[in-house]
Amino acid sequence: MRVSELRHRITLLKQQTSVNAGGERLAEWTQVKKLWANITYLSVKDVLASQAAGSQITARCVVRYTKDITSDMRIIYQDHVFAIVGQPIPDPKTGREYLTLMLQSASYE
Repeated sequence: MRVSELRHRITLLKQQTSVNAGGERLAEWTQVKKLWANITYLSVKDVLASQAAGSQITARCVVRYTKDITSDMRIIYQDHVFAIVGQPIPDPKTGREYLTLMLQSASYE
């Protein structure tokens, strides 16, 4: 993948748990880093096919390889929050050039 194709700016989020003064556990999403990516929304046909297969995938995201992205994270792109579905998929040649993330719409919960 050429660097010029990574033209979308995304924010990677990770859930952090803290305890407030009353001892209540609070979960919040905090920014990990910003990355350049290529976001591709699935066509209506692809979304319907994925829903029929029991999946809610709505977009695909390609980023440069980094080993710290997991399926427990979320991304923000243009004020839309996406959950990462499954583990990141490495590129087929070396496995260390780029990662493909399958995304579904999410909320900040």
